[in-house]
Amino acid sequence: MAESTPDGFNVVIAVDGSDYAKFAFDWYVKNLHRPEFHIVLVHVMSLESAVHNAEWYKPNASPHGYDTVLLKKLIEEEKERIKDKLEVFGEMLKRVGIEGTVKSIHAEKPGVGIIQAAEQCNAKMIVTGCRGLGKVRRTIMGSVSDYIVHHSMVPTMVCRHSDDDHKHAQQSKS
Repeated sequence: MAESTPDGFNVVIAVDGSDYAKFAFDWYVKNLHRPEFHIVLVHVMSLESAVHNAEWYKPNASPHGYDTVLLKKLIEEEKERIKDKLEVFGEMLKRVGIEGTVKSIHAEKPGVGIIQAAEQCNAKMIVTGCRGLGKVRRTIMGSVSDYIVHHSMVPTMVCRHSDDDHKHAQQSKS
């Protein structure tokens, strides 16, 4: 796949395999994409699921208090899952006939990673999906799209599926 260009119009699209991210990608392709734009699909990876798995921590397993063999196995399994996801994202580009780049980045939180990737590839725009959290849940849990909007130095398009708008309208009436 083509590499992003420092002087081109690079568009970062946040992808995580969710329906919300797929909707944002499809919306971008249908409504905004131009042949001169270069897409960079960004997946933020974190090995948290492997590291937070309690199985590897066993106080008497080693002098360090953890099972290094199991930890390595869990990390390798997570890397394989991430590799599989990246291949799916590459197929998304092929499906619509657009050349682009699939990039993974390590970060503690998805929003931070997306902003870092946008800065690294000199993005002119960021596109992201939105899970549609209500105001209370978004305030307590935070929101990746909110983080990106507030920290991005470039225009950011947050694509919310129309079904989510409808659900929020119904919830607010109750």
